[in-house]
Formats: sequence, structure tokens, C-alpha cells
Amino acid sequence: MKDYGRMIICGLISDYNLDDLPESPDLSSTPLRQIALKRLVLKGLMVHDYFNLYPEFHAEVRPVIQDGRFRLKDYVV
Repeated sequence: MKDYGRMIICGLISDYNLDDLPESPDLSSTPLRQIALKRLVLKGLMVHDYFNLYPEFHAEVRPVIQDGRFRLKDYVV
């Protein structure tokens, strides 16, 4: 990351129904030091933070999907 970089942290859906949290990676001082030295901003994102925007999203995106302008590209490795 460049100095003053910003990261959005999301993608925890695979953990939603777990009985126990998975073993976490070691967050020793090395990664935390780099975050501090580079003055990074980390922000968590949860879908329910934006539920109030769903009607606007739905009104804008639904026609794009229905008329075929939205195309999904799959990359399988």
C-alpha cells in the first residue's frame, strides 16, 4: 500500500453461520507497524449499513439487468 492508502474490509459472509470463529492469522507487530508507518485507513463494510439505499439501488440496477446491459464475467483459475 502507498502512504495514506485506504482499504475496505468486507467479505465475511463465509463466517456468518459458524459456531466458532476460525483461527486468526498472527497480527504481530510487523503488519501493524506497516499500517502505522504508512498511515493507512482500514474501514469495515457491512451490507446492512446501506439498507436505506436499497430502493434507489433497485430502481437503478434492475432495468440494467433486465435489458441485458449488465454482463457478468467469470474468471476461473
